[in-house]
Amino acid sequence: MAPITYSPSLGQNLKGRVVVITGGAQGIGAATIRQLHSLGAHVVFGDLADAPAADLISSLQGTGTANFVHTDVTSYPDQLALFEDALARHGRVDAAVSCAGVLENPAWFAGLTLEAVRADASGADGGIDRVINTNLIAAIQFARLALAFIAASPPFAGPQPEDKFVPSVTFTSSLAGLTPTPGMTVYSTTKHGLVGLTRSLPHVKGLARFNAVCPSATDTGLLPDFVKGAWKGAGFRLQRAEAVADAVVHLISEASLDRRAVVVAGGKAWESEEELEKLRGAWLGEENGKEVDDSQAFYFAAASAS
Repeated sequence: MAPITYSPSLGQNLKGRVVVITGGAQGIGAATIRQLHSLGAHVVFGDLADAPAADLISSLQGTGTANFVHTDVTSYPDQLALFEDALARHGRVDAAVSCAGVLENPAWFAGLTLEAVRADASGADGGIDRVINTNLIAAIQFARLALAFIAASPPFAGPQPEDKFVPSVTFTSSLAGLTPTPGMTVYSTTKHGLVGLTRSLPHVKGLARFNAVCPSATDTGLLPDFVKGAWKGAGFRLQRAEAVADAVVHLISEASLDRRAVVVAGGKAWESEEELEKLRGAWLGEENGKEVDDSQAFYFAAASAS
């Protein structure tokens, strides 16, 4: 697995760039905004949490700008308004980060009784609609919007650093998007979906890159206190949101990274997709693997030509 080591010098190509973020008021999103702002980027972010968003903006110290738009990511018009705000303010969109997410509570497959399964599946207590809509459907809509707004952006007129910049869309998945996670079945399924989305988005050469960051347990408000306590009690390291933000900014900055999933655990980051691709022959068989590779190449060539 290839290690990912972020250096602030890499982020110098973000000066003057416009980044749209959902779920930016707290946690990993807020840490990412701080990083981007310090590098001189223009950030337009959306969230439901107005007060934390205002506190974040007032605390920023850097050469960039940050503007907040009250956004419910389960509303397509709200997400559209977020991108429209970025375009109206700055005339372009260069990168986008889908960071909004929620956990299922209580666990959807816990306490299975006839009484439980006969209850209203869409109810506020334990309903899965909010988890699926927030974590997956909203991200799919976000990607569609991001591609359109990136494609509509004029050539960049700002400073041109030596490090090449290629627009990107980054999804905040989870380690639960790569491995089974007991007690979070629906959450894990949606996060697997984000890795699948990263792999499946259309190949448009030169338009945008697509990547996912897959953090393990991180010290944010999303993770319940009892889970944090149990995690630490078992001797595992609860990483800071800034460690994940480093990986996100690295993915935005590094033009060579495309369709990659970066795991962040214990404060360390590494890329996992490339090694999986190398091992395809081992888990499919050499002959089957070649047929899959050839058919995939055909599909992508046909899609690029259409």
